[in-house]
Amino acid sequence: MSQVTLVIYLQFFLCSLLFANSTSAQRMKDIYVTVSFSEASIDEVFESLKRETGFNFLYNDSKIRRIEGISFQANNESLEEVLKSLSITSELQFRRVNNTISVKRYEAQELVPRIEETLAIDVSGKVTDENGDGLPGATIQEKGTTNGTITDVDGNFTLNVSENAILTVSFVGYETQEIPLNGRSNLSVKMGLDAEQLEEVVVVGYGTQKRADLTGSISSISSEDLQQVQVLSPDHSLQGRVAGVSVTQTSGQPGATNRIRIRGGNSISAGNEPLYVIDGFPIYNNNNSSNTNAARSPNLNALATINPGDIESIEVLKDASATAIYGSRGANGVILITTKRGSSGRNNISFEGSYGIQNVRQTIPMLNAAEFAAFENEIFLYQRDILGQSNRVPVYTDEQIASLGEGTNWQDELFRSAPIQNYQLSFTGGDADTKYSIIGGYTDQQGIILNSDFKRYSLRVNLDKTINTRIRIGNSSSINRTTSNLAFTGAAGGIQGSGSGVVGVAMHFNPIVPVHDPNTGEYSFDDLNVGEYPGAVNRSVPFYNPVALAELATNVSQSLRSLNSVFGEVDLMENLTFRTSLGADFMTTKQKSYMPASTKFAAAVGGSARIGQVETFTWLNENTLNYRYLSGKHNLNFLIGYTAQSSRTERFEVNDAGFVNDVLAENNIGTGNINANPVPPGVSEWGLLSYLARANYIFSERYLFTLTARYDGSSRFGKDNKWGFFPSAAFAWRLSEEGFIQSVDAISLLKLRSSYGLTGNQEIGIYQSLAQMSSSIYTIGGSSVAGFSSTRIANPNLKWETTSQFDLGFDLGLFNNRLSIVADYYLKKTEDLLLSVQIPSTSGFTSSLQNIGGVKNEGFELSINTIILEGDFNWDFSVNWATNKNTVTDLGDEDQRLIYSGWNVLKGAPASLLEVGQPIGNFVGWKTNGWFLTDAEAAAAPDQTPADQNPRQLGGNIRYVDINDDGVVDDDDRTTIGNALPKWTGGFSSSFSFGGLSLSTIWTFSVGNDIMNFNKIENHFGIGRYNASKNFANRWSYMNSEEENLNATAPTVLDSRNLFSVIDYWVEDASYLRMRNITLSYDFPLSKMKLPFIQSAQVYVSGQNLITFTEYSGFDPEVNLGEQDNLLLGYDYGAYPAAKSYTLGFRFNF
Repeated sequence: MSQVTLVIYLQFFLCSLLFANSTSAQRMKDIYVTVSFSEASIDEVFESLKRETGFNFLYNDSKIRRIEGISFQANNESLEEVLKSLSITSELQFRRVNNTISVKRYEAQELVPRIEETLAIDVSGKVTDENGDGLPGATIQEKGTTNGTITDVDGNFTLNVSENAILTVSFVGYETQEIPLNGRSNLSVKMGLDAEQLEEVVVVGYGTQKRADLTGSISSISSEDLQQVQVLSPDHSLQGRVAGVSVTQTSGQPGATNRIRIRGGNSISAGNEPLYVIDGFPIYNNNNSSNTNAARSPNLNALATINPGDIESIEVLKDASATAIYGSRGANGVILITTKRGSSGRNNISFEGSYGIQNVRQTIPMLNAAEFAAFENEIFLYQRDILGQSNRVPVYTDEQIASLGEGTNWQDELFRSAPIQNYQLSFTGGDADTKYSIIGGYTDQQGIILNSDFKRYSLRVNLDKTINTRIRIGNSSSINRTTSNLAFTGAAGGIQGSGSGVVGVAMHFNPIVPVHDPNTGEYSFDDLNVGEYPGAVNRSVPFYNPVALAELATNVSQSLRSLNSVFGEVDLMENLTFRTSLGADFMTTKQKSYMPASTKFAAAVGGSARIGQVETFTWLNENTLNYRYLSGKHNLNFLIGYTAQSSRTERFEVNDAGFVNDVLAENNIGTGNINANPVPPGVSEWGLLSYLARANYIFSERYLFTLTARYDGSSRFGKDNKWGFFPSAAFAWRLSEEGFIQSVDAISLLKLRSSYGLTGNQEIGIYQSLAQMSSSIYTIGGSSVAGFSSTRIANPNLKWETTSQFDLGFDLGLFNNRLSIVADYYLKKTEDLLLSVQIPSTSGFTSSLQNIGGVKNEGFELSINTIILEGDFNWDFSVNWATNKNTVTDLGDEDQRLIYSGWNVLKGAPASLLEVGQPIGNFVGWKTNGWFLTDAEAAAAPDQTPADQNPRQLGGNIRYVDINDDGVVDDDDRTTIGNALPKWTGGFSSSFSFGGLSLSTIWTFSVGNDIMNFNKIENHFGIGRYNASKNFANRWSYMNSEEENLNATAPTVLDSRNLFSVIDYWVEDASYLRMRNITLSYDFPLSKMKLPFIQSAQVYVSGQNLITFTEYSGFDPEVNLGEQDNLLLGYDYGAYPAAKSYTLGFRFNF
């Protein structure tokens, strides 16, 4: 017997035990007894009858126990007659159920004895679906009891029940039937589809609603949709799926964080990420909860601790009608994640797995060794002939250049083909009273950069139990462990010789230098001094081997997360339900990094180590009361509730350098002797108390009203503004229920929606309203003394940022909903933005955090879904599109109108600008217009010295534009040179199926967003002897003819002044159209294969990110080095590239 067969038999055996009842099939009139009593007690009588018949007599009334003096004889009389005599003489009534006879006293004297008898019988039958086929897993239950069973694989069942029982037959998606037996012992039950159950139900805050009854803007993603794309975290699955939701993968590092904006960014300095609610537990996906400064890499995604395979559905709440129920945390939108739960019926086992290979999407073409040598020679000649540096001479002969060949392609050495695998085993099922879902998962994604990866182990247990007809309890529990080896990438992975980590170094590192020293076999570095590699000496800036850092250094992050909640529901009366829940979220992250001295990245300091840990515990208690009233044309649903949530975070970090050797690395950080620098352990806490209410009213199935309110008290804000009120109102008109629309056959649904409301944003740093003191070391009398000083002034008026939102939309279904259209217009205005404001120095401080700013977001959303063909060949198509216009409306007083932000590039010029009337994400700098073709042309142009800080203005130099035409290019000529926000976002998908074969594709797009490509600063011009990209090979050169320079596609070498300036030469259009996924699957025809214990089997092959159309010259247009920071938008600087992958997988259900 196979293991699968054994498991199936065990399941049915356990179910039979669960539902079993022992009964006797004889009636009391057919059971004869011979007994004799004289002055006996009632206990003696019943004990004697038990010995004769085997029946148990059940009673707990003390007055019955005191009955004595019973005298009578029965000679071969029926038990029924004996009990009738006792009923009259002792004033008792009897009721038999199977083998038990309950005994009660008459409440009043009756002349007729009362004896009731219920006999158990075996009932068998078959349950079929609407087509007459056997329906496996249907629940058969004796009404009013817990006695029940489920149908087998053919729809058959057998159940022992009372002879006059009423059986309830139920199955998900079908109408529940109640069938009186009336003495029958064989049944044939044909189930009919339940139109109301089949109607889509969506999860909303603190409940569910039919989609047809929604007044707000809510988008949904089902578990079937989630299966189409292999993702590491739930937020990845939103890309291109939901109109108005912009998802940017900030880094290709496995497990890295995403940047998500729902209907634009509302805040300048506070959080902009949406609130996530997992099975009712609100969490934020912010960097603080899962990262420390010990990891020299982009931040990890806190949601990567959640297994996407656990998820049943995702709902995105966008307008105020949907989000106001979350009050001070709803301004940025809310994402509801519902995990899989068991259902009554068949117990299922499913197993799925996949294995794939990933590669970098593309590499950046750089000069090879021979081209680099010629490039180096030209730099030296330019310095000698043009810049007058007479000591500069070419270092390569023509023979040496010819012998160098291709050299080392550092990107090929750093990137690799990396496997990714994912496996999941789940057990689900239950009966009418107990339901369960147990899911275990394992994910292993190796990164496309050497020695980078992400591993996750996950376990989820969801249980639901019906105690009786009024009480239900359940839980949602998960534990997940992740381990990541992180690559040193981006600004966070900055290393000596490059601020852009291993990816940046791989682009501009000397291609003449080999990975390993040919003499020693050790890793080689840029100070390699051997005759055959003359280009490896006399570097003005030292560079270090990126492969050595990737393979030898340590950069590890480990997280453990346990998210648990329990709930109880009680029906206090008909249509009135009380629900209470208690949850806890515990997450701890340990991070460590070590740069060995042997890599020479940390040779000067004798190795460098960092260790950090952050631990967060959050608890939540929620209590709600829900009332539903249905009468005629009126449908009212009213919810009130009280919630309390509190969180505590502890963290510490320490770093040191100067180790004797690299043997113990960071494991003995105390042995460092250069600069032991522990960050003082920190503890932070916050709390939130809330009262909430919502009323949904539907009149005549046409007019829908929703009123929502939440009253929040937060510990984060000033003592004078602890509490805030967040109301919303919505109205919808279902025109398709009106007579004048029902006559139009093509229209199956038409609903107009409108809403307005207020929501808040409390995501600011904790304790920002309080005064702050910091410790310092002072020298007094020649001795060091510790002291404290005030570093921040208190602001008791600090409060949340408030967003008002108006939404107007419609839902349209045509041709029996074969074509559905959802469209929305929205206008969001956020006020009281938190900004740092200059204050008089007489206060003892220079600035204070105040509520003064404003931002507006306005946009349109459109989603279209259609079934093009239906039948043997099926084809459906969907598309979503959104546009958002972001505008800064207020920055405070006149002297606060402009705020520079973003990176301070090299010489300190800011790259981003905030200005009233302009969107967030503007790049500010100088516009350029090609380059000067001759020295004479350069001399005749406006003076660019104030802008580029270079006194020489020569042919081949980039030409700056004199915006105000005053003859000088200076700060007054700085202007907007790009914007990081897209004008359009969206996606489209299509799926085809024929027989068991299916093909699906998902495409995403972003239009109109720019990227500040700082990689070009380092791989252009040869500054500091950096290597250059291939497109710089056809550059302007003073050694070329005038005609050759006319056809040049890049400026001259060593135009170092551009390192000091932010110019549009670095800004590129990052619009893209990407095939996010393509999947070809085959479902085996198991009914023909006669495999009774396998319910379904599927194999598939899938590709991710295989095709991308873009003009962006970098690794990938989907990048944001500033991660979730709203002031660091659209930067690329040595970021971890996104990968493309090919995957083969399977899914089996038993």
